[in-house]
Amino acid sequence: MGNYCRKTVKIFALLLLLASMTGCWDALEIEQRAVILGLGIDVAKPRVDDLKPIAHPKGIDPSPDHYGYHVTAQIALPGRIPLGPGEGGGGEKKDTLWVVGESGHSIDDAIANLQLEIAYRLFFGHVRVIVISEQVARDGLDHLNDYFMRNPEMRRTKWLAVTKGRAEDILKIQPPIGRVPTSFLVNTFEQSVQMGYLPNVFAGIFWSHAVKRGQEGFLPYIEKSQAENIRIIGFAVFRNYKMVDTLDGVGVAHYMALKGINPGGYYMVLPYRNSTITLFSTYRKSKIDVTIRGGRPEFDVHTFIEFNLEEKSNETFDVTSQEVLDDILAKATPAAKKHFADNIAKTQKAGADIFGFGEIVRARKPAFWNKYVRTKENWQEMYKDIKVNLHLKGSIRRVGMKFK
Repeated sequence: MGNYCRKTVKIFALLLLLASMTGCWDALEIEQRAVILGLGIDVAKPRVDDLKPIAHPKGIDPSPDHYGYHVTAQIALPGRIPLGPGEGGGGEKKDTLWVVGESGHSIDDAIANLQLEIAYRLFFGHVRVIVISEQVARDGLDHLNDYFMRNPEMRRTKWLAVTKGRAEDILKIQPPIGRVPTSFLVNTFEQSVQMGYLPNVFAGIFWSHAVKRGQEGFLPYIEKSQAENIRIIGFAVFRNYKMVDTLDGVGVAHYMALKGINPGGYYMVLPYRNSTITLFSTYRKSKIDVTIRGGRPEFDVHTFIEFNLEEKSNETFDVTSQEVLDDILAKATPAAKKHFADNIAKTQKAGADIFGFGEIVRARKPAFWNKYVRTKENWQEMYKDIKVNLHLKGSIRRVGMKFK
């Protein structure tokens, strides 16, 4: 009986050992993966009809009413990505990425076609940015969202951006200041957030805004600047995942002021007493109230902005006087209020509530929403006619130092 028990224990221990050794049966070495860091989505050129069919029989077009997509990928070259500031110094500069693209009838079809050209399995776990051409964005991102939301390797913290030209041109940029172009692009967005030029609107936040019944999404709007650089030029405004308009850099500043997003980070140049004054926003605070008047929501936006005086072009007045500082803001407020109102009206005309006024109605006036609005489509139409009362206030806190 004792021998039988000992044999049973040994067999059981052997089975446990075998089970623990099967944990890596499907492991794939990192050297056998094609690690993608960035993607670009464009309209297929030439048309998909002219490409060799791979995923469907010849002569059959699975998307006869669609132009197809061209997907460009930045793939990390093994052993070429610098891991620290001391690496890669001196000697010949080596490419760190391989930029390659392929077209298909859908996003998945284009990536499948791309996979056939790459020796290793494509891996999306390290994708940090997806650049979308304006032509694709205005046609709608439903195809793109469907693929990337289903892909379990895709992180929600990656950046999405819309470019004025072709996305593949952005992916091919080799900025001299950065050894990894994708990291340079992502750092551009992240540094803009830290300096107050851009709200933190990565992919997960964009998708969250877009599915809300009382709000629409927006993305950074960029363009290729000079030879090997990019520039953030505003917002791409969406309605139901379709780009419908843009806001320039001033519009971005107004959005962040109305939402009370900090830190402040925008300059304002204005004339005053035959001089030019430059103010820099350092802090924003906002409160939005809603009331129902005449069967329509009416909003009162109370926004406060704190400034530093950065520069004045002559010495005709003393900026250490509080009376002068108050007068500067008093003269600047009417023009600023008009620009705020113009940008809100622009989103109203497009029926794209990127400010989330509808979500405020849902949260604070649920009875009104449930009876008169109910759906996203109804709010998109109602948003065009709502009234927004702007109450802007400011303060110039610092005027700097000057030796005499």
